Amino acid sequence: MDTLSNNKGFTITEVLVALLVLMVVAMMLLPLSSFITKEREALSHKRNITYQLHDDLYEVIQNHSSPKASQITYKSVKVTFEFIMLDQSIVKGCATWNSIVNRKEEVCLYGVQK
Repeated sequence: MDTLSNNKGFTITEVLVALLVLMVVAMMLLPLSSFITKEREALSHKRNITYQLHDDLYEVIQNHSSPKASQITYKSVKVTFEFIMLDQSIVKGCATWNSIVNRKEEVCLYGVQK
């Protein structure tokens, strides 16, 4: 019977405590993972909206057309583009929208007409 009391393995209590610690760490990382995924998608939207703003601003500058406002829907997000003549040759283009993380976002670019 001495061999049973000299056992060097883990007890069931030690296994349950280790499992509990592992579960707590996993439960803390799950919301963080969800947050990171939403922020990554919001940054992707911002990048694509900025590309669209750049293309529209380029068109306004190249065509020497009068700036105008427009609105598009990008992946169920309504985006408003506004172009303003600041000077005789400087055009300011801004895009505003509410991101998927419920933040009001705005990106502005400037261009010079030649």
